[in-house]
Amino acid sequence: MVGSSPGKRNTLWHTFTTPDCCHTYVNRAEQVPMLVAQLRGAYGRHVGEPAWTGFVRRLAAVCPEFARLWDEHDVASPASYLKIFRHPAHPKLTLTTTSLAVQAVPGTRIVVYRPADKVTRVAIGKLLTRDGADEHFPCWETHQQREAGLAAS
Repeated sequence: MVGSSPGKRNTLWHTFTTPDCCHTYVNRAEQVPMLVAQLRGAYGRHVGEPAWTGFVRRLAAVCPEFARLWDEHDVASPASYLKIFRHPAHPKLTLTTTSLAVQAVPGTRIVVYRPADKVTRVAIGKLLTRDGADEHFPCWETHQQREAGLAAS
C-alpha cells in the first residue's frame, strides 16, 4: 500500500482489491461485512460529499463483492473485536482492535491493534525488528508484474 496512489491507500480499497491468494485476513468472511457496515455508518455523516461518494462508486465499480455488501445497507459503529491476519512469515496473527475517536479533529479515528495472545505478541515483536517483514506470499511477483502492466497502460 505504501507505493500506491493516495486513493488506493485505503484499507477498504486494499481489502477488496487484493487477490484471495495473498489476502491478509484469515477471518475474511467475518471482517469484510463489518468493514463495509462501519463505512456506511461513517458515510451517513458525509452523504453528498464528492470524495466519499466517489470512493464508494469507484470501489463498487471494481469489486462486485463490495457493491453487494454496500447494497445490503448494514450499518455498524466502530467497535472492539478480534481480527485474525496472516502474514507470509506468520500464518496466524490474532489482534484485538479498538477504534477511538480523535476529539480534536472531528470525523477522525485512530485504530489500535493489540496482540490477543502470546504467539501474536512474539510474531509482532519479530516483525517490528524487521525479522520476516520483507517476506511475500508466493504469488507476490505475479501481482507486481500485473500492477506494473496496469500502471503502464
